[in-house]
Amino acid sequence: MSTGHPELVAAIASEIAASGPIPFVRFMELALYHPQFGYYMRSAQPAQERIGWRGDFYTSSDVHPILGQALATQAEQMYRLLGQPHPFTIVEMGPGKGLLAKHILTTCAHRYHSFFQHLQYVLIDRSPAMREVQRRNLAPWLDRAALLTWADDLPTVPPHSLTGLLLSNELVDSFPVHRVQVTAEGTEELWVDYRDGRFIECLKPLSSDALAEHLDRLSPEWPEGYRTEINLRALDWMKEVAQHLDRGFVLTIDYGHTAQDLYRSDRKVGHSSATRSNPSMKIRSSGWGIKT
Repeated sequence: MSTGHPELVAAIASEIAASGPIPFVRFMELALYHPQFGYYMRSAQPAQERIGWRGDFYTSSDVHPILGQALATQAEQMYRLLGQPHPFTIVEMGPGKGLLAKHILTTCAHRYHSFFQHLQYVLIDRSPAMREVQRRNLAPWLDRAALLTWADDLPTVPPHSLTGLLLSNELVDSFPVHRVQVTAEGTEELWVDYRDGRFIECLKPLSSDALAEHLDRLSPEWPEGYRTEINLRALDWMKEVAQHLDRGFVLTIDYGHTAQDLYRSDRKVGHSSATRSNPSMKIRSSGWGIKT
């Protein structure tokens, strides 16, 4: 049987029953971001900690405030390079528990008083559960509406309107990915079906022209049986970020390789944290399971 949050399993199984197998990218999107039952969207049980030392994973901000302190210093330098604009906006995309924002704001308030008076901080997060955690960690500043605001997504911010810093930490590797495999017929995509109470993989034609065009641009020379992941959402995200910035900087902290290294022929079983260590999912010989 499939393991995991029963209502999430039921929601995904229902979609598959209605329309047939779904591309893995859709399966991952639902597992992480289903509006009610997705891993990041639902509230954790009182005894659980989703992100942190006792949770499924932790980030640099769980370890020490030094990353936020360093970023605050860098942001203040950016502020001066831009001529001390008022406001200077920091937009943090995927802010997790709000710890990085907490450390940045604390440092700015204590060390950079002029910068702090000109600062706006926007957190981009569509998860009500995560926003609740963020508000608890950012409680000292909640009464300052001009300083601290939330938005569901970057497109809700007007285009070419931002002067400041667009910031993310461990965001891009959480985007849903396509999975592809080279077969005797060419490059096919991994889809997810639901049979006999479990999720299973199946190979089908590529699900979109965008995916096919991206693979053409890569011009891969992969051997038969080669599997890999394609993060098309990262490309869209980069365009969105560029469209919303008027003057300023983009700083994103994450893991990755050059395409030359990432798609080497010896990386034949895939390499993305999305498919092997993502906190929401696990794969077994019998099929896919969704972690509670």
